Amino acid sequence: MGTLMLLFSLVFCLYALSPVDEDTLPWTQIARAVDEHNLPPGEEPVKQASAGALDQVIESAAESRADRAKTRWTVLGSYGYFDTWVPSKVGIAAVYNDGPSQSYELQFDRGSVGFDYFKVSLGKVSDDRISLLWRRFGVRNSFNYFLGLHHSSYRIRLGSTLLSSVTGSKRGAVDMLELTTAGPSFGIGNRWQTRGGFVWSVDWLVINFPAWILKTRTAFLDETASASDRKSVEDVLSIIKGAPTGTVVKAQLGYAF
Repeated sequence: MGTLMLLFSLVFCLYALSPVDEDTLPWTQIARAVDEHNLPPGEEPVKQASAGALDQVIESAAESRADRAKTRWTVLGSYGYFDTWVPSKVGIAAVYNDGPSQSYELQFDRGSVGFDYFKVSLGKVSDDRISLLWRRFGVRNSFNYFLGLHHSSYRIRLGSTLLSSVTGSKRGAVDMLELTTAGPSFGIGNRWQTRGGFVWSVDWLVINFPAWILKTRTAFLDETASASDRKSVEDVLSIIKGAPTGTVVKAQLGYAF
């Protein structure tokens, strides 16, 4: 699984770094065809009005793209409630705008939750995620897709029910599980920017694949006297190690300069 994810991420990264001829993109060709289309004499006024309105929309999008091209840097704050495995994450992002069509971003998101998770008594679960992303905008100003790499650090504090299976003198040394994963990330979103530099954005869907396990700290598994508790914690760790995580409707707000 890790090897497949590595190959998959390398292919997408090579694609992201390869030069792109804007004239060959299908949406560019469509926009050009619409922009250059001339209605023949005698067309109905309704069709002429529709064509004029479409020209205004295309012109407005071009002006907005030009506004983004004038600002090199963007700083964003973010909030995503629907996020696995730890919901309600807050974050910050630094963005370098490489022209109107693409940007490079460094994002940091953090969240924590405390309750019985995966039907296992966990005191608290926290997740710190760092993402390095390449974002590509289409000819329409706001829609974009992005890809890159992420690094997630999980800290899982065990609840009293699980710790009761460990000898008292050792509980303080095994009450924390740590797991660090990394892998490719992909997503789609919309981002808008005004002439004044105000930016608002929504990443509709983000998927992170845990292709590599970088660190594990699981002393509890060696010290617990309960086979069922050991099995429960191992199941939780296996899910986090192997299952992709996702974010739905991550809202961002910031300023470009």
